[in-house]
Amino acid sequence: MYNLSFGCQTYPWKMGKKYFGEVEHMLEIASKAGFQSLEAEIDMLGAYFDKPQELKRLLERYHMKFAALVLHQDWENAEQTEEEKDLSNKAIEFVRHFPYAKLMLSHHAGSTPRGEGEVLKKRRENLISCMADVAAQ
Repeated sequence: MYNLSFGCQTYPWKMGKKYFGEVEHMLEIASKAGFQSLEAEIDMLGAYFDKPQELKRLLERYHMKFAALVLHQDWENAEQTEEEKDLSNKAIEFVRHFPYAKLMLSHHAGSTPRGEGEVLKKRRENLISCMADVAAQ
């Protein structure tokens, strides 16, 4: 009745800090568990973030698709820093290699405490402003 496919996040492997860059291991386990796609955070891809074609071949080997790339940034200013903008652009280019893949924007706590009141409001405004900039690209 429904044509559903299920994807797996790399986040569970991140919690142990042992599997950063171990994409083949994650794909093997996810594939055996019945997942059809992978959502990955940039740091979990390791060297594959710079080699999307190699990741494509690895995904094919495990009959998996790339569903989404998670872009974490601090975005503590009203505009992206040059470093943030460079990573955002690189993430956009990476996702273009994978039909139907999405770029997920996520804030990272960064070094600044969450705050409250006006501090929290300003922090959220900055996040929204920077995320809007990425989305407009």
